[in-house]
Amino acid sequence: MPESWTALLFREMEDNYGAQWTYRWREKAEADQSRSPEEKAEAFNREMEFSMRLWGQALAGLTKEEMRRGIDTCVRTMDRPPNKAQFIRASGHQEKPQGAAYRVNEAYLLPKPTPDPKVAAMRLARMRYALNPLRYCNRWQQVHGMRRWV
Repeated sequence: MPESWTALLFREMEDNYGAQWTYRWREKAEADQSRSPEEKAEAFNREMEFSMRLWGQALAGLTKEEMRRGIDTCVRTMDRPPNKAQFIRASGHQEKPQGAAYRVNEAYLLPKPTPDPKVAAMRLARMRYALNPLRYCNRWQQVHGMRRWV
């Protein structure tokens, strides 16, 4: 995901949620009371940049429309700022499953072979004979000119 999208997301969330959105990082930055205000501001900026990278990685598969839908849904339905998982659910993003079990088998993409009619008739006759040998015994001998089939 482009950094500009993540920056825009953070700006939108800050505009809509105000101090609730930035409190997450301000709390971490101001935890050490021995720091000067400049050091706290620098720590806050580092926390924000780090968090923006994490959000960018987590939201990497989202489209622009899903980002917009996520922001709109969060602002309409949530009183507090969302975390990454809540935002992804609000965006309506459907993750494509990974792994061998979810891959498309290329054999199904090949065109179906055309069967040989003679081979198909012979196999069908064998199946019929296997199901009811007495009924088809004479017919099999007449068609194939043999006493028994192999």
